[in-house]
Amino acid sequence: MVSSTEHARATPSAKELQAALTSAIQSCAASFTIQGGTYRFANNTSLLIHGATDLSIHAPEPVELIFAGSAGVSFVDAARVSIENIVIDYDPPPTTSYNSITYALVNSSDVLTQDLTIRSAPYMAV
Repeated sequence: MVSSTEHARATPSAKELQAALTSAIQSCAASFTIQGGTYRFANNTSLLIHGATDLSIHAPEPVELIFAGSAGVSFVDAARVSIENIVIDYDPPPTTSYNSITYALVNSSDVLTQDLTIRSAPYMAV
């Protein structure tokens, strides 16, 4: 929590994060910075990194991605992508086993992941 005397930037919503990341991928950006904070994804909505090539995703400040249901981070058709400094968790905590993968790489290669924490997973973590 931030006191009234501290200056705080509002964390964009998960929907805004996805839109900005998709825009960076479509414009062939070399890097993308995720603003530190907590991002809550709606039920069964994943952070999709689709078609990214030669992209570095940075999080200079800690980033927590909170998912619900059968969702997570999904790299699809990605190549030479790096991502760092993220935490993945679920709210509510998974009590049902879904046929999903929390951190998935589908038809992707050369994906570098650094400083990833997965606190819980509804099925397979990676």
